[in-house]
Amino acid sequence: MDNSEKNNNISVEDQIKKEKNENEYEEKNEQKKKYELIKKREEEIREEIIDIVLRQTTYSREESINHLENSKYDFNKVIRNYLMPKAKEQENENKVVQKKINIQQGIYKEIRNMMDSASRKQRQNI
Repeated sequence: MDNSEKNNNISVEDQIKKEKNENEYEEKNEQKKKYELIKKREEEIREEIIDIVLRQTTYSREESINHLENSKYDFNKVIRNYLMPKAKEQENENKVVQKKINIQQGIYKEIRNMMDSASRKQRQNI
């Protein structure tokens, strides 16, 4: 009896291991299929974006891909730069000239300007 019980236990353990391995294999296959579907969809989206740029500009396919890669596949930027190439340069110049001022800094700037103008007027009256 001891031998038969051991054999039964071993066979049950083997079945459990086999089922576990099968489940793991199925899960890996499902994950692989999902990954392939995602990759396929990403490629379709990329192709659609390239087609949009080709329709809206006179760029060749290679030029479109190059511009899209530089702009991280933002087709709006590519088309905007195609239509107004100097606007990009002007934006960069404006960014350098204009500093961002938060509300607190703006308030104190106005107060200083008001005090400076008042003191100038006072000096002129003397």
